[in-house]
Amino acid sequence: MLKDKVRGPKDHKMLGNYIGLYLAQTNVKSLKSGRGSGDIVTTLLTYAKEKGIIKQALVSRMSKKNPYEAEAFIANTKKEIISSAGSKYIFIPQNHLIKKLKRPAAVVGLPCQIAMAPKDSLKVGLFCGLNSSPKVLEYIFKKYNLKKEDIAYMDHRAPKTKKLLIKLKNGKEIQVSKWWLSFFFSYPKCLYCKNYSNHFADIAVGDAKPNWSLVITRTEKGEELFQRLIKEKQVKAKKLTLKEFFKYRKSPLVQKEMRGGFIKTKFVRIRGNLFFRLPPIILKALGKGYAFYIKYILPKITKKPRLPDPDLKTICENLRAWFKKENYRGIDPYFLDEKVFKLGRFKAIKKLRSILKPLHSRVSKIFFKGFKGRVIPKAIGLIIRGNISLYKTTKNKEYLEENKKLIDLLIKNRNKKFKHHCWGWPFEWGSKPRYPKDYPLAIVTAEIGHALMDHYEITKEKSLLKICEDIADFFIKENGYTERKEGICFHYTKLDKYCITNISSYVCAYLTRLNRYSKEDYSSLINRSKSFVTSIQNKDGSWHYVAPPVPEGYEQKIDNRHTGFILIALNWINKIKKEKKTESSIKKGYNFYKNKLFNGVIPKWSPSQSYPVDIHDVAQGIITAAELDDLEFTKKQIDFTLDKFFNGQDEFYYKLFKNGKNNKMVFFRWNQAWMYRALSLYLEKLKEVKK
Repeated sequence: MLKDKVRGPKDHKMLGNYIGLYLAQTNVKSLKSGRGSGDIVTTLLTYAKEKGIIKQALVSRMSKKNPYEAEAFIANTKKEIISSAGSKYIFIPQNHLIKKLKRPAAVVGLPCQIAMAPKDSLKVGLFCGLNSSPKVLEYIFKKYNLKKEDIAYMDHRAPKTKKLLIKLKNGKEIQVSKWWLSFFFSYPKCLYCKNYSNHFADIAVGDAKPNWSLVITRTEKGEELFQRLIKEKQVKAKKLTLKEFFKYRKSPLVQKEMRGGFIKTKFVRIRGNLFFRLPPIILKALGKGYAFYIKYILPKITKKPRLPDPDLKTICENLRAWFKKENYRGIDPYFLDEKVFKLGRFKAIKKLRSILKPLHSRVSKIFFKGFKGRVIPKAIGLIIRGNISLYKTTKNKEYLEENKKLIDLLIKNRNKKFKHHCWGWPFEWGSKPRYPKDYPLAIVTAEIGHALMDHYEITKEKSLLKICEDIADFFIKENGYTERKEGICFHYTKLDKYCITNISSYVCAYLTRLNRYSKEDYSSLINRSKSFVTSIQNKDGSWHYVAPPVPEGYEQKIDNRHTGFILIALNWINKIKKEKKTESSIKKGYNFYKNKLFNGVIPKWSPSQSYPVDIHDVAQGIITAAELDDLEFTKKQIDFTLDKFFNGQDEFYYKLFKNGKNNKMVFFRWNQAWMYRALSLYLEKLKEVKK
């Protein structure tokens, strides 16, 4: 038995409630009709009949007695179901047969018919633009000089040509392209209909492209049945995002669901005998012109429908499922650089690498096909932090249990060549110097340190506190810092000892958090490090990436994401120990950040460069605004992100270009882990506000 009907959780202004969107076609060779659709309805019904899910099906067929008419009938066998295959572009009364159905039964119908179908039936709905009245056949018979009694057979959608096929008793065949006639000979009531995609069905089906159908599963009953068809290889199906779905069916959805039906179009409202007087060639030209209008012009002049508020919790859970499916491993943008650099002994390759560097945002999936996913420690840290935010939101201990496994994974993947706990990137990178694989970096280790502190503050595990103290020893005793007149600057790595501003702020924030729990006193280091970060802030509120003097060969910059790192680190510090100087620095820095590093809600790479927009900057923008309790700005950024970077299910894209197109590469750390951290943090902040 299929589950009782429970409507899908997703609700869309045009599509209504749904669970899944699919592009599908039958795998059953004997059911492939060649009429242009995916033959999904026939496959679904025959499968349901064979498995005992239904006893009968209310369907339609062309009448044997009057071959120019269609009739509804109750199919009792698989053979009878197959005989109903094919489109009939004319309204067919069927409600008079509902009382005769033996349960469980299936009902196939248009939106107006499915709305009246029994609640306990399997409702298979068909997409419907406009339905033709009997006048359309009257017009065809008149213009082609046909008599009803001369007709031997009629097929509303002939194989190959997709036209109306009329076979006469004398053997002659006539084919008429009649889809455009629906605009002129539809029922008046159809003009008012706003239900294109059959909102009340369990499964709704419509044409997509040659030999493929669009499928919308709207209830648990419909989704379960369709998944069985996929599992048992009855159908071939690809899950679609909303954007992908609209590529196939946007224009009729806009016309019916957004504009309030075809009655809104003066051209289609014209009724009467006028059309009967016009020759087919004129009506065809008018119909094609109007079809062009609703397909290409109407969607552009109609205001884009605003999607309802997305279920962020579901998106977070989908991301978690993605991480588990990938076994907490993935690819990174730097994998390609690592591979190209290994060829660097050739001068031409070195030169090519420098030329291609600005084009990294357009790198295709093809270049990453040979790479296997790796454990990226910083990504694991971001997932741990996201899990803690969701735990605070839900109090579900599953997140803490998952974190235990992830912490073990981090410990296993730390750089054991160093005395203290520390982590780096699982790839070679950089040029001057060239950092070896797994060489410890302060920014990677600091993010992981914050993740472990997040977990410790919930669980109070003593063993975890020891690891956190050992991380502090790495920063202080092993990686080191430089004494300057402004204070102390923690090194980027032991290899170069660069003074990177966001590194010092992140390490300072980590020591500030740890200082509340550790027996060690880090106060002096915290104060001097904080002094360094606030003192080197520019008058306009910005920070340079590298604290002057700039090392040779290093490009000085003021950029979005690293400014965000500094702001949230200072904010963490100030929450624990408030100081006017720190508060002033945050306020001035955030003012610069919002006004100079954003175009509205769109993050810029730098004050002078807007595109391409990077998902890393997008995620950091959400995190920064959320940490500084600017939740209105956070929400606006999330809306932008889901509209421009999200596939509608479980993946975020790499880049957005000025022309509105995306680089759809999906990277473990760069895209997925950062967005998981960002969205879960916003949910945590919302919970705090409600309290």
